[in-house]
Amino acid sequence: MGILGEIANGDSSGLVGGMLGAAGGIGFAMWYGYYVTTKTLPSIVSDFRQERILDREESKATRKEFTDAIDKLSTAVGSLPCRDGSGHSLAVRHPQEHSK
Repeated sequence: MGILGEIANGDSSGLVGGMLGAAGGIGFAMWYGYYVTTKTLPSIVSDFRQERILDREESKATRKEFTDAIDKLSTAVGSLPCRDGSGHSLAVRHPQEHSK
């Protein structure tokens, strides 16, 4: 027997129960949507932004270390004498003398 048959017989308990169940499900879905959009997502976004700030600072520090190390190495290599006996350092290139 369907809902219309129950109403015709005066038994509306199934209808009321079904409506209460549907209202409860819809109420939960609305509360869940509200909670996620007002509480959960803002906190996730805030945490993500803080982590990205820390990552950027760490990345800048690492780049600075690499840049300093490359500068020191470049200076050290540039001050080495050329092996051709010309007395020039490796930092100075003389195309006429090194084109052999």
